[in-house]
Amino acid sequence: MEREPLGCARCTGSDPAAAWAAMRTENLGVLVDESHFGVQLLACSCGQRFAVVFTERIDWQGGEDDQTWLALPVSPGEAAELTASGEAEVPALLGRLGQGRRFMVRSFPTGGEIGVWWRQGGFEIGPHD
Repeated sequence: MEREPLGCARCTGSDPAAAWAAMRTENLGVLVDESHFGVQLLACSCGQRFAVVFTERIDWQGGEDDQTWLALPVSPGEAAELTASGEAEVPALLGRLGQGRRFMVRSFPTGGEIGVWWRQGGFEIGPHD
């Protein structure tokens, strides 16, 4: 397995809101595109790639559904492996790549406010509709 990607101070720094903005500089492609589940590859201007997973849980009330984004830094080789995988294999591959790796969580809970933070370990794609 490749060594964990490092990125730059903008995309992997201690301020998760600034990192969220930096990691979205370039869209490298969509790997999964469903209405309540998606995976895309994004990159910072430094070249660091991120696999960004979007999940949404419909609550059928009020229109503010639970939405979560997980941003996992990946190496160029890992990004290529994800791109070459079929849609069905992407979630399992991300689960393996995310083991023990620091990643970002961005959450918009039903009735709440957007929160964004870094998390170490425990990468798991949650349920979605």
